[in-house]
Amino acid sequence: MTRPLAARLGAKPSAIHDRTGHLWIGTYEMTIPNGRESGICTRSRSFYSLFSSRTWFSERAPRVNRSTRIALAIAAMSLAATCAFAAPTRLLTARFAGDCGSFTIAVTGEGLDEPNPIVSYNITLTPRSGGEPISIVDSFEVTPEKNGSFRKTISASWKKFEFTLADNYNLSGSVLLTSNLNLLHNLTIRFARKKLNCG
Repeated sequence: MTRPLAARLGAKPSAIHDRTGHLWIGTYEMTIPNGRESGICTRSRSFYSLFSSRTWFSERAPRVNRSTRIALAIAAMSLAATCAFAAPTRLLTARFAGDCGSFTIAVTGEGLDEPNPIVSYNITLTPRSGGEPISIVDSFEVTPEKNGSFRKTISASWKKFEFTLADNYNLSGSVLLTSNLNLLHNLTIRFARKKLNCG
């Protein structure tokens, strides 16, 4: 059940005249639809509250013409539906392909609208001969499209990490998607081949 913000805050309802001379009384606290916690779906909360059907079609609604009320209600419902079906921020794929000299990592994702997004990856090469595992860690920036989807492929040499592969290895690894050091999602890397023979 909604109730006046003035009652909730213990203040008196305010009275404001608009340009047409109509009197707007009070401000109402409305139910907020569930949606994503960032981007347009967060910013739309006040929009939805202001233009929800309960606000505009209740007895205490601001006095505007009916066509304006309908248009605003439709806009609010459309935005709420967009938020309800918005994709979560996540990595969809992380693929590795490589040989004894270099490797390639390709990532895709969706729902990204956070600032400064970075994909970090770690790869572990475990010698099948029983030697010490080799681990590398690196990162790269990604840039989302307007719809929040993103993709990027990077290539690197093992020598970049000061390693020369001279054994037969089992491969494993994962990727992390972060924004300003805040973890958004992680995913296990899918290897084209989980064994690398360089011995």
